[in-house]
Amino acid sequence: MEALQGILLGFLSGFFIFYTLQPGKPYPSFLMQISEKPWIFVILFVTVWFLFYMDPRIALLFLLILIMIIIDIEFLGRNIKEAPLK
Repeated sequence: MEALQGILLGFLSGFFIFYTLQPGKPYPSFLMQISEKPWIFVILFVTVWFLFYMDPRIALLFLLILIMIIIDIEFLGRNIKEAPLK
């Protein structure tokens, strides 16, 4: 279980560094679908709530990524709809 948590924590850390801290880099295509349906964010926040029981570090990193995505979309005007589909 510790190995799986370490892999997940490493993946989320890499995602946070490569996408949310670099505003010039477009988000991947699956985030385009999330931004078109805002109710999915509610499901993701409930997922964060349940992740707190498993590992608070993973939950906090996941929550930080969600908050950064919302800030990029709503407040900073980062248009992820122009991101290339891969």
